[in-house]
Amino acid sequence: MSFAKPSDSIQMSLFPRSKSDTKIADFVTPKTYTGLAGFHKYWGKKPIESLCYLIEKCTKEGDIVMDPFLGSGLISLECLLRNRRFVGIDINPFSVEHASLLLNLPSRQEYYQALIEIENSVAKKIRDTYRTSEGKIASHYLWEGNELVTVWVKPETGRSRIELEPSILDLNSYSTYKDYKPLYFRNLRFFTNSRINVKPTMTVSDIFTGRAMRNIDLLIESFSDYPARLKRALLLTLTSSAGQMSNMVFAIKNRSKGKKNGNGSKIEVGSWVIGFWLPDTHFEINVWNCFNNRANKLLKALPVMRQAAYTVSNDPMTVDAPGCEAWLINSDCRSALKKMPSQSVSFICTDPPHSDRVPYLELSELWNSLLGYTVDFERERSLFLMQRNVRNQRLTIIQR
Repeated sequence: MSFAKPSDSIQMSLFPRSKSDTKIADFVTPKTYTGLAGFHKYWGKKPIESLCYLIEKCTKEGDIVMDPFLGSGLISLECLLRNRRFVGIDINPFSVEHASLLLNLPSRQEYYQALIEIENSVAKKIRDTYRTSEGKIASHYLWEGNELVTVWVKPETGRSRIELEPSILDLNSYSTYKDYKPLYFRNLRFFTNSRINVKPTMTVSDIFTGRAMRNIDLLIESFSDYPARLKRALLLTLTSSAGQMSNMVFAIKNRSKGKKNGNGSKIEVGSWVIGFWLPDTHFEINVWNCFNNRANKLLKALPVMRQAAYTVSNDPMTVDAPGCEAWLINSDCRSALKKMPSQSVSFICTDPPHSDRVPYLELSELWNSLLGYTVDFERERSLFLMQRNVRNQRLTIIQR
C-alpha cells in the first residue's frame, strides 16, 4: 500500500500547547508550522503565538473573538481550544473550507480507510498513463518548452533515479490526453501579469497537461460519495498537491548536489511558486505520487480518534446565539459586519490581506476551481485596495 498505516500511538495536539499557557518567549521565538498547520501551502501564514497570547490576556472564556480576514483559519481552532467562541470572515471560499477542516477533522483511521479505497479504485488507472516502454511507472518528465527531454523512473530499491530517453510510447501517452477538457473543475480566470508569464487568453490547459487534468478528474470523481468532512479533507489534499501536479514545477540546474544527466548538467526538481509561473524548463510529475505524498502528510497529523465536531454556522445574523461555537462566513467582511448583532464581539485579531497582489488571486482561483467554487475577484480586489489605503493612511499619521 502507498499510505502509512496509522499506529495506535497517542496523537500530539494539533498545535503543541495547552489551552492557556502561551508565554512571551513563544512569540519571540515562534515554532515553525508542522502537522496540520503546515499541511497546506497557503500564502501569508504568520506565527500565531502572539495572537494566542493576546487572546488569553484580553478575553475571558465564552467571549467571541473575530478575524474579519480569516486566511488559513489557524486561529479559529486556537480560540476554541481556549474556550472562546470565534467568528471568521473571508471573501475567499477556500479560506472557509480550510478553517472548516480544522473544526471538523476526520480521524486518522477513517481518512486512511478512504485513501485505501481511493487507491484501489483509481491508482492503477492513473499510474498506467505514466507507464514506460519498459513497463515501469514514470515519476517525472523533464520538458524544455514543448520538447520532452528525459523520463525519470524510481528504482526498485534505493533513492537514486533512473533516467531514460523518451520513447514513442512516452510521446504517445502524452498525446493521448493532449486535448483533454476537465469534467469536474472549471476553466481558470487569468490576468495580465508579465512577471509570471500570464495573460488573459490563457486557459487551464496552459497550467496542466491533459494527462494531469484527466487524472485529477479521476481523483475528484473518487471523492464524491464520502461524507462531507472526509470529502473536504480529500479535496483539500488535492488542492495542496495541485501545484506540484502542474507545469509550474521548475528544474534547478547545476547545483552542486544535483545529479548529472547525459549532457553533464545537474538537474534537481524545484518547487512551484505562489502564483502562476510557467518556466520553460519544467517537470510534469506523476499525479498519483503528488497526491499520495500530501495525503501521507495529512494522515500523520490527524487525531487517532475522531473528535466531536464544533458547532459551526455560516449566518452572521446568528452571531452570539446560544448553542453555536463558531461562525465561518464566506463574505465581504463589510457586508457581514453589518448583519452581525451589535456588541457581540469582544476582541478582533487579524492579519490584513495582501494588497491587490494578482498572483495571490490566481492561485486562489486554481484551488477554488478544484473545490467547485467561484471567486468574486472584483470585490476581493476592492477589499485589498481598501485595506492598503487604510495602511497607507496609518503610515502617514505615524510619519507626521
